[in-house]
Amino acid sequence: DSVGAVVWEGDPSTMAFRFVSAAAERFLGHPGREWPENPDFFVEHVHPEDRDRVVSFCRRETKAGRDHQIEYRMRAADGRVVWVRDIVRVVCEDGRPSSSRGVLIDVSDRRRSEEALRSAEERLRSLVASAPVILFALDRAGVLTHIEGRGLDALGLRTIDLTGRHFTEVFPPGEERMRRN
Repeated sequence: DSVGAVVWEGDPSTMAFRFVSAAAERFLGHPGREWPENPDFFVEHVHPEDRDRVVSFCRRETKAGRDHQIEYRMRAADGRVVWVRDIVRVVCEDGRPSSSRGVLIDVSDRRRSEEALRSAEERLRSLVASAPVILFALDRAGVLTHIEGRGLDALGLRTIDLTGRHFTEVFPPGEERMRRN
């Protein structure tokens, strides 16, 4: 109960919970006793957009007796959507799955951070694509490792010709640049 995750055990053939730790209620707002009382609790609470993918993956891996991990969304009692990482150990007896045991960890904060980063990257790419600028990256030696942007067109330059060259070859300092133009 003190690990900050839901520890659970389930029936590998039905995907019904046999046991869930007390953290279950803090995690999704459903009392821990509801999880094993409802044989369809898992399937019903996986987010509808993830349900087919998650259920088929878990059934396939469990049937094969393989431990597995998967991230998906679950619906909380208050309507929130909670991203979880489900880490599952499949226990086999006589070569057949007899129990599934796992840990559900809330990864919602990480998922939100990843989405915010993706969104910021998209905005930056859009800005670079529409503005007459040049965006570049150099390694420690001053060699161009990446260069892009509409500003290259204005100078008659192409990315393919510049990547791998030293910065000063492409953009010479001071008076030398003025003489070149």
